[in-house]
Parts: sequence; structure tokens; C-alpha cells
Amino acid sequence: MMRRKQIALTLALVLATPTAANAKPGDPTVQSLLQECSAEEGSTDWFKCVGYIAGVSDIMGINGKLSATFGKDTYIKMSVISMCWDGEVPTYGAKLQAFKNWAQNHPEEWSELSFVGVTHAMRETWPCKY
Repeated sequence: MMRRKQIALTLALVLATPTAANAKPGDPTVQSLLQECSAEEGSTDWFKCVGYIAGVSDIMGINGKLSATFGKDTYIKMSVISMCWDGEVPTYGAKLQAFKNWAQNHPEEWSELSFVGVTHAMRETWPCKY
């Protein structure tokens, strides 16, 4: 069982390690994701936004759980890409609203890659406290 957890942790670290966050022309940015998230609920753009936030935040939640399981050293390595919560798992609607609130309050970050904005929003709203 411990071996499986180690493999899962290694895989999560490799897959979730941030790369250079400089957006190139055509890359999805915080601003373009905010625009999709502000589209009419149920529209294609809105679903793209919710799906994107769901994917990033789900991985961050897994990282938070792994950090809690493996302790402080793991948390230090994964803190940038982790989110934690007490009680029930935040809904995708709550995660969507957290991103929109964060993005609207940080226009200076609009040119960053979209995953950078989602990561900041989730981590600020649901920080891990180890």
C-alpha cells in the first residue's frame, strides 16, 4: 500500500510541476479564461471554463491530500500546486466563483497563463495549513 502511495505522489509531482508561465500569443490566459467564465451559463464557453477549473482544482485537491498524507516535506514541495479545505469538498460552482473573484481583483495577472490564475485563486481561497 505504501508503495502505491509513493508512486501516486511521484506521478502527481511530475504531472503537476509548473513550467514557465509566460503566455505566448494564442495561449490561454487569465483574461481569456475570465471571459469564458463570464459567458452565459450553459454556453460552450462557460462549460469550457468550468471544465478547465475543475481539472486544475481537482489535481490541486489531490495534491493537498497527498501533502497531508506524506507530511511537511511533501507539502513544502507541493504547496504551490495544492489546495485544502475543511469539511465538504468545494463545489465546482464555488471554485468558478473563487476564480472569477480572484481574476477580477487581479487585472495585473490577466496576461499570465490561465492555469497560473486558477492555481492562485484556489490556493488563496482554500489554503493548506500544515
